Amino acid sequence: MSWELEFDSQWQIFLDIVETRIRKKIDRNKKLDSELINSIIRSEVNKWSTRSHYNGAWLENLKRKHPSLGEEFQSALQRLRLSNEIFFNCDQSIVPFSKIVVFALPIVFVLFLVLEMGMKLLLGMAVVTFVAFPIFSSLETKQREKVVDNLVEQIRKEFETTEQKLRNIAERADWDYL
Repeated sequence: MSWELEFDSQWQIFLDIVETRIRKKIDRNKKLDSELINSIIRSEVNKWSTRSHYNGAWLENLKRKHPSLGEEFQSALQRLRLSNEIFFNCDQSIVPFSKIVVFALPIVFVLFLVLEMGMKLLLGMAVVTFVAFPIFSSLETKQREKVVDNLVEQIRKEFETTEQKLRNIAERADWDYL
């Protein structure tokens, strides 16, 4: 297998792990910032320096067979971090449809009592509200997922320059091998 193909495989795993950890942090904390993302990146980049880790074993092999390329690779990898400030707050990034419905239900109930509307109308509004709640809740979840997906895509785009540098180094190692 070529250096470039091995790099592609390992880089994809690296990206998947970083993305998974970012998504878990968002699920747990409901917010995220550049500092936390960069700490996740550093943690995963450090695995490339651990010989017992598959990324580290690959890089150690590259350094052994192509010392200057291995050092160049490690240096480029160590510089990987977000250049743009990112702050993400899940609660501020979406329209809380379900919260609107939850707060609107008691207000509507009180208004109907004050205005002495009929019980059928009140029951009809309650049914509509209970049917609407899961729909709005689903819309809120989908909107949150879309915002998180866009954030992850933005982060991946920031990695593209470093990824290309690393791929070029791996490609040069293939050329040195031939």
